[in-house]
Amino acid sequence: MNSPHLNKRIPFDPAAIVDMPGWRENLVWPISQQEQHHILSRQFQGLFDHITGVTDSIERDVLLLGTPPLMHMVRILSEAALAIQKGAASEIHLVGERPELAFLRGEIHEVEFSPPPPPAAHPPQMAFLRRIARTASWTPWWRLAPVFLSPTATAVSHNHLLCEIAKESPERLVFNHAESWLAEIRESSVTKKPDLDVTRLALDVAALLADIDGLEEPWKERLRRLILFLAEHFLAYAALDLDALLRRKDLPGMLWSAGGGYYPARAVALAVIRKGGTVRGFEHGGTLGFMEDKLMLAFGEFAAATEFVVSTKAKAALTNLTQTAEMVHPLHSLKISHHRGDPSFRLSRKKRTTQNQRPRVVYVSTALLGFRQLYPPLLPDAIYLDWQLRLVEFLKTLPVDLLCRPHPESNVPGARHPLEDVTAVAGGPFSQVCEAADIFIFDYPRTTSFWECLCTDKPVVFMNLNHESFNPELRPTIERRCRLVPVTHDERHLPQFDREALSQAIMTVTDSADSGEIRELLSGDQE
Repeated sequence: MNSPHLNKRIPFDPAAIVDMPGWRENLVWPISQQEQHHILSRQFQGLFDHITGVTDSIERDVLLLGTPPLMHMVRILSEAALAIQKGAASEIHLVGERPELAFLRGEIHEVEFSPPPPPAAHPPQMAFLRRIARTASWTPWWRLAPVFLSPTATAVSHNHLLCEIAKESPERLVFNHAESWLAEIRESSVTKKPDLDVTRLALDVAALLADIDGLEEPWKERLRRLILFLAEHFLAYAALDLDALLRRKDLPGMLWSAGGGYYPARAVALAVIRKGGTVRGFEHGGTLGFMEDKLMLAFGEFAAATEFVVSTKAKAALTNLTQTAEMVHPLHSLKISHHRGDPSFRLSRKKRTTQNQRPRVVYVSTALLGFRQLYPPLLPDAIYLDWQLRLVEFLKTLPVDLLCRPHPESNVPGARHPLEDVTAVAGGPFSQVCEAADIFIFDYPRTTSFWECLCTDKPVVFMNLNHESFNPELRPTIERRCRLVPVTHDERHLPQFDREALSQAIMTVTDSADSGEIRELLSGDQE
């Protein structure tokens, strides 16, 4: 790490890359991916334990609502604090124009910059017409009037699984936008300051979240002050929003939602539960149950529901889900139910079409995040972008027709994704990309497109870039379905792949893959 050949100026986020044309030369990162995951998982577990241990139910609900948007910032700040501390010891300078970075480096001494905007509450245009259209997607036209006049339940989400179950339900289910409720209460609220002692809650949260293994002073105190500043901001909005929602008389007694981690839907769900109602959550995306880590599922989805519907009976029987449901019992009881399969994954088998020709290989990458972080954490943007470019540069040496599908919501440096400078990049609907491919390459499993491709009969090469563990109950299923290529990390904390193993995984494909086990879990197909 102290080699004189290492680049001492490292871009912290995509914005910094624009002004650093040689940013990839001798790239290095001060902390390892393993250490990054350790500090964020310990931090998240501590927060979850803290919230479930709060005895005042109002304070607990405010924390449940306000901490998810807070943690998007806390995670990246926590990584930055530790990386800046360790980088200073190796004379590595993390470049970025965010004032939070300057504060962590000690270049400015007061938290005087503007806080991020509150969680969005913007109803869509023509909201009422959209309400009618979405309600009509599961309601015969002759029942629309009575459903709107006398609903027995309200949906704030619209996905294939929810819609299919709604068509069979006896409930008079009407759609409404959670954003509309939130916008209305913010416009009409006369209270500008919450009655709750938000500062006390924020002080406890900041002290907890800044207690990071290996983080020393003065960086620890700087991180604590940043978290306190943000926590007061987000918790104040959460307290005001929740209080105003609870004052409304038009909240439903039964809510259907597939967005437990989405702030407007979560706010309405927590208010409904608090008023004694029920919230029926719905699986979305396919990942649920497949990953070993339970924290995000418990905190993001199960904590904002009293019942949760998964795609199939086989999924509902997973020990992993039962254990996750038990984690939220200090908040409320949770029932796990199931359907006959998620229609989203009832795809055509799409077998490989180009025999004895150059295979059409599609590399599907995930997002560059900018100044935020997910859980489980992704690699820093500069490290991940360098990985994508190195991977594509190697793939172009193989006798394949290569196409890349970057995440459409990536926070890219400049006007377009850097992959466009080195290879063909696909836009448009993912279904078209899926149809054209013979072989897929993924390096991130928590994306709907990954599970969609596993439900085809086309080979999938998976490179576990973030070393995230699959649920042991389903790990053999993943190993049978995917061609796994190991990823290691070198002394500069850069991910590396075995070129021969990747070449073999791609070039030795002769037959279609068998998606039967995955389809049975996701779509309910028995074939």
